[in-house]
Amino acid sequence: SGVFLRGDSTWAAASAPITAYGVTVANVANTTTETTCMSFAVDDMADGDIIWLRGSALVKNNPGSVSNFTATLYWGSVSGAINTVNTFYDNATEAKWMMGVYMQRVGSDLWVIDAQGTSNSKPYMIASTVGHTPLQLQNAVALSSCTFDSSQTVAVKITHGVAHANTYFNVQDARAHRFSE
Repeated sequence: SGVFLRGDSTWAAASAPITAYGVTVANVANTTTETTCMSFAVDDMADGDIIWLRGSALVKNNPGSVSNFTATLYWGSVSGAINTVNTFYDNATEAKWMMGVYMQRVGSDLWVIDAQGTSNSKPYMIASTVGHTPLQLQNAVALSSCTFDSSQTVAVKITHGVAHANTYFNVQDARAHRFSE
């Protein structure tokens, strides 16, 4: 057993280019305190390596008014807000969200994009001048002066704009993988 790559109609053993991490998940409900919803430990990360964190959550905001929320990514003690639009519309219906956060080490920085597929977090839209469908591209958030050669906790933390029994972000499951050469 192992990891194999295929190229030119042949199979070749890969030297562990993919690392899976166990992600701890938690619910964020009825609080305005920044709370960790997903976290995992990374031992090291080489320049150019990519980590892809994906998850699914049941989400609701029904306090009777529009609210907001902030999603913040932490790499150890270094952090940055990753959601591009934080309006959280009042709705009695629970939503099913799938989200992703892509991270790449670039020198001593970590470049991050939030790729949540929801109406509450949209990527920057760039329309083609020749009439093609707009491309969904995102501005990367750069976390500077990160430590990459010792164990670091990577966490996504949610801060709700209102504490209410009907406002929550409940992560159902999450996966994280590092892709390296």
